[in-house]
Amino acid sequence: MVTKIAKATVDTALDAWDAARERAARECAAWDLLLKSQKTLIDSLRKNGHAFSQAQQEFSAMSEGHHEAYLAALIDENRKRAEYREIATRFNSQ
Repeated sequence: MVTKIAKATVDTALDAWDAARERAARECAAWDLLLKSQKTLIDSLRKNGHAFSQAQQEFSAMSEGHHEAYLAALIDENRKRAEYREIATRFNSQ
């Protein structure tokens, strides 16, 4: 027996994909902002007692965290997109 897909299910999947896209965009913007503030951040860390190498390591750790968050958001977005397309295709073929 084939289960019918309700329009609400399609709408929910689309909403989930939209939310995942927005999250990926926010993660990208946050990482971009960090990268643009590299000099300011490193200068601030140096003024607060960090050696240049320590400040650079701190910045690299922050950047890596943003990179990982962005990649996770992209993976989630791709998964939600695939789920939506599958559900929408099944809905449209009923």
